Amino acid sequence: MKSMLITLFTRPVLALTCSIVFLASHTQAAGLIMPLYGNSTYQFNDAVAAAQKVPMIAIINPSDGPGSSKIASIATQVTRLRSVKATVAGYISTVYGGIPLGTVYTQIDRYAAWYGANGIFLDEMSDRTTKLSYYQSIYAYASKKGMLVIGNPGTFTIVNYAATADILVTYEDPLAAGWAKYYQSVWTASYPVNKFATIVYATSSSVWKAAIDRAVALRYVWIFVTDIGGADPFGRAPTYIAAEADYLKTKK
Repeated sequence: MKSMLITLFTRPVLALTCSIVFLASHTQAAGLIMPLYGNSTYQFNDAVAAAQKVPMIAIINPSDGPGSSKIASIATQVTRLRSVKATVAGYISTVYGGIPLGTVYTQIDRYAAWYGANGIFLDEMSDRTTKLSYYQSIYAYASKKGMLVIGNPGTFTIVNYAATADILVTYEDPLAAGWAKYYQSVWTASYPVNKFATIVYATSSSVWKAAIDRAVALRYVWIFVTDIGGADPFGRAPTYIAAEADYLKTKK
């Protein structure tokens, strides 16, 4: 899950104004958006337990995408997640719009047919206007199948991208990469709170609650904070996943 870094919104007066607006309009209970890329029973067990506490979007990634054939063990875990009302989204890397649409459509079809996924997660999403029609086509294709579409530009993007996904991940980076100074783009205030998600990794056990508090203040509904960092921050669940789910349950 790579992100394209652009200049953050750091002007103090404007940032304070945005924060106040977002706090005032955040009325939906928070939920987890949880990448499950380790494909271990332990990670799925943690996700199923958390999904019984708070709304969840679980992102599966069987083989850097759906792979070339169904993996029965992962299909079983998806059934478990769906049974506790989690939305299960299949991971697809779009390489910033460089993957042919036909290939993306095939991956969508495989996630639906092999795993019973009811969503897709478009990673490495471009934020360029030249790729808008590409992502709009994917959105239309997946939506016709009744699938939730989550787009991950990994940072805030232009307002036109609001029409390319049901949910946009507008921050996906380590805590130290700029979370303390990050603010949502002004245009996001015109959209429902459940339109936006954030994934903050390499967040120690001493500050994860503060990271969630800031996410709620910034008008995020879909939130994932983990202490894992490095090259594989989503290979296992956070050490504090149970407490994180309990804490999110208290947030609106």
